[in-house]
Amino acid sequence: GGGRSEYWGGSFGATLLTMVPVLVRYLGMVVWPRHLSPAYAQPFKESADAAVLLSTLVLLAVIASGIWLFRRNRPLASWLGVAGITILPVAQLVPLVTLMNDRYLYFPLLGFAALMGGGVTCLADAIAPWGRRGAVAVVLLLFLALPWLTHRQAKVWQDATTLWRHAVAVEPECGLAWLGYGHALMTDGYIPQALSATLRAYELYPQDEDTLLNLGLLYKRLQVPREGRPYLLALVGQNPRNFGGWFALGENYLLTGEKAAAEDALRRALALRPDEPAVAARLAELARGAGSKRN
Repeated sequence: GGGRSEYWGGSFGATLLTMVPVLVRYLGMVVWPRHLSPAYAQPFKESADAAVLLSTLVLLAVIASGIWLFRRNRPLASWLGVAGITILPVAQLVPLVTLMNDRYLYFPLLGFAALMGGGVTCLADAIAPWGRRGAVAVVLLLFLALPWLTHRQAKVWQDATTLWRHAVAVEPECGLAWLGYGHALMTDGYIPQALSATLRAYELYPQDEDTLLNLGLLYKRLQVPREGRPYLLALVGQNPRNFGGWFALGENYLLTGEKAAAEDALRRALALRPDEPAVAARLAELARGAGSKRN
């Protein structure tokens, strides 16, 4: 679908209410980029609560500041306009598959950077010559904090486990963050810990297909496939065209000796991907087993 989604919260109005605090949160990230995450759990808003009202006041203050700046310094105000225009494509007026992302700020940051640089220049011009050095020193001290924050954030991206561990610490209500953390732990071989993280993801978003599939695979790794089967059945029930779900379900039945059910699931997987060698190999194993019994 090219990244398109349904409106967040179920309607255009709910999406607008939800995005007002998000836009203010973006402003905070521009000024002081802390608590960044590869995934966010922004609560949906169906009515104008205190967070929406306060965020609306902040946005109105920014707009009023832009009008004031436009009347006094149009070239500088144009950079604020660049930031505002470039945030519109990701402001969920046309809903996208993810509500909020750090990368959605990449283009708006061009406008904010020029605005800040131009603002410092204008401020220096407005200050008496004897005070300029002190003002520049204060600005430099503030900016020196940013490389430190960058260094801290770069360490988060050391590997998948450190990244998603950070994500669940920053956004503990984000199902995608817990899913990523569980997958990273599973890749590293920490299966019980991975199961705990993925179950948390399931609590937060029980319809997520990747979460359901990973739960089935984790219980298989723990050698208790029957406990993972309900998640796989739920997966293929809500999406009968999920190849991974049918294949994992077929292997699940194989492990418990239910060969007829295994063959049915594997043939459904084969119908979705006729050239998949892994499915053909499992069906061949089943056929050899049936043949040896007849002999």
